[in-house]
Amino acid sequence: MKSLFKSKMSVAFLSIVILTFLSADLFAYSSGITGRTLKSSSGCTCHSSVTPAVVVTITGADSLTPNMQSTYTVTIKGGPLVAGGIDIAVSAGTLAIVTSDLQLSSSELTHTSPKLAASGAVTFQFKYTAPASLGTQTIYATGLSANNTGGSSGDQYNNAPNKTVTVVASLPVELTSFTAAAINNSVDLKWETATELNNSGFRIERKTNNSAWDFITFIRGAGNSAAPKSYSYTDASVSGKNLYSYRLIQIDNNGQMSYSKETEINVDFIPASFSLEQNFPNPFNPSTTIVYNLPQNSFVSLKVYNAIGLEVAVLVNETQSADIHRVSFDASRLGSGIYYYSIKAGSNFSQTKKMIVLK
Repeated sequence: MKSLFKSKMSVAFLSIVILTFLSADLFAYSSGITGRTLKSSSGCTCHSSVTPAVVVTITGADSLTPNMQSTYTVTIKGGPLVAGGIDIAVSAGTLAIVTSDLQLSSSELTHTSPKLAASGAVTFQFKYTAPASLGTQTIYATGLSANNTGGSSGDQYNNAPNKTVTVVASLPVELTSFTAAAINNSVDLKWETATELNNSGFRIERKTNNSAWDFITFIRGAGNSAAPKSYSYTDASVSGKNLYSYRLIQIDNNGQMSYSKETEINVDFIPASFSLEQNFPNPFNPSTTIVYNLPQNSFVSLKVYNAIGLEVAVLVNETQSADIHRVSFDASRLGSGIYYYSIKAGSNFSQTKKMIVLK
């Protein structure tokens, strides 16, 4: 009877040990753990499923040349987030630490200890070196939002959207500089080449924060040149307070493309006063752009009238933030002639300007 009692006690103790082990998660491994990203598993397998309330993102360069190294950042937000843990992996290439909050283990990066949140987020920076071969590679990350109690109860995790990095051949031009400067409510881009070979030109692309890349314009290249060449472009379509990223896509005469490094600039273009700009183009057919400036949040009414004062269109009728605003007006349904656009904003600002539809 005594032996049976001891046996039951041993089984109960073993069950407690097993349950305690199974309750451990990525954070509970205080010195980090690997093998928990979508590269090799479904993520943090100690939890039953991902938690959408936890948002994990990977930011950094979208393209690298062979053997090129660049710095990337993983950010964890949401969930209990007193502290966070991480596992980072890559399909090919190598990972390296930037600061001591990460360590390299089994070719992956993981936290050295739980990292406390700051301003509602936990961030980890790391370096990625692209492989020698061209093609597409993937960076994976799984982040844990923990309540920092030492156990897994209440902790939550999610996988970051996979970060795709394209490894491309070096530019067929020797690009010596690529800069961006905020001047007069616009961004001036300048770049220089030392030599060019078979260069059709440069496609300029821009993105804001984590948005997709947008095409801005195409600047024709010099073709073949052994002498230095300078290029510039003014992007007047920026506004507000934003972080803008720019890149060049060099296109050679047979259509092959190569990507430059990205350049970033913070802009804070809040107008000093109310104003209404002349529409452009003018005359126009069928559409034109109207620009107006708001130095403060204001209710805005922007309307179009015909030559005898009848209202033909309401373009804006809402409260808008302080910014440089652009509105497109399509006059396809209107006939040729003179029209007026009039704005009322804030407590006492109003202005009217003339435009011409010419069909």
